[in-house]
Amino acid sequence: MSNEDLLDSESNNPKEPEAPTSLSEPTLAQLIKQQNLPMAILAGLGAALVGGICWAMWGLMTGTQHTYIAMGVGLIVGLAVKKVGKGYEEFFGIIGGTCAFLGCFLGNILCIVAIASNELNLGFFETIWVIEFSVISNVMNETFSFVDLLFYGVAMFIGYKISINRLAEKENEAS
Repeated sequence: MSNEDLLDSESNNPKEPEAPTSLSEPTLAQLIKQQNLPMAILAGLGAALVGGICWAMWGLMTGTQHTYIAMGVGLIVGLAVKKVGKGYEEFFGIIGGTCAFLGCFLGNILCIVAIASNELNLGFFETIWVIEFSVISNVMNETFSFVDLLFYGVAMFIGYKISINRLAEKENEAS
C-alpha cells in the first residue's frame, strides 16, 4: 500500500478506515435477540420518574419552573431505554419519546407542588396530600405556553432518537 492510498487526495489528510457495510446474519440475529422490551419500558418509566423529581428539585431550589429542563429529561430517558432495552427497532424510540413526555409532565406537576410547598411553608409530601388536583390543573392551564409545548416536543424527539441503538454503531464495534 502506498502513501497515496493512505491520504485523502483533496485535503492530504489521512483517510478514515472504512467500516463494513453490513453485519453478518448471525451477529444481526444475536443483536435482535438481545432486545428487551419490558426492561426498556421499566427503564424509561424509572428514568422519567427520576427526571421529574430532578425537575421538581430544581424548581424547589430556584423557586421557578424552567422548561428547558425537559431536554435533560429526554436525554436521561433516552439513555436509559437505549442502555437497558438494547433495542434496534423504532418501537424503542417510541417508548423513549413517550416516557420523556411522561417525565416532563410529571416534572411540571411536581415542580408546581414544590413551589406551592415553599409558598405555603409546608413540606413537599404534606403539600401533595393537602393540595387538590384541580389547583394543579388550574396552575398548569394558566402557566402552560407555546414554549412549554416546544420543549416537550424537543424532549420527546431527544428521547426518541437516543433510545434506538444504531446498527452502524455495532458495525464499527465489530470491525
